[in-house]
Amino acid sequence: MCKKLLNLFFILLFVTVISCIPAFAANGTVSDDTITFTTSRPAGETIKLNIKASDNIEISGIAKTTNLTGSNTFTLTSQTVVIKGPVTSFECPDNDITSLDISKSKKLSILKCECNLIESLDLSQNPAIRYVKCYGNRIKGDALTQMMESLPQDIIIEFEKSTPRLH
Repeated sequence: MCKKLLNLFFILLFVTVISCIPAFAANGTVSDDTITFTTSRPAGETIKLNIKASDNIEISGIAKTTNLTGSNTFTLTSQTVVIKGPVTSFECPDNDITSLDISKSKKLSILKCECNLIESLDLSQNPAIRYVKCYGNRIKGDALTQMMESLPQDIIIEFEKSTPRLH
């Protein structure tokens, strides 16, 4: 009888541990939210970013570093940089960025990408976006119209220095 109870105990313990593995694994992973951008700067040069996130993030395209959030200078290992995780605020001014894709960043509420080389910016997939600062880029004509039409209501957007507009 005692041997049967001991076997049953170990079986229950095994099942309990196995069922907890997905929860432990999910705790250390980064969400699928992504921000991708390309810069005209070559690998080896630096960029400055200010990133705020509600949880852990990962960044590829930069040299290994331990501090990914806050205001930092990063050394490029690639001209394309991918930030994975729940970024809530992303500031990337003056980095010679030629393209910026934030369509998979659902928690992003603040975007400051002024003084780059961006020609179009789609904000239609960002339900949390509330503030955009994008003056000094190359967004004109149809791309500007499409960007304005993609904005949610009650958003503040800056196209020129010191002239914020409520959309």
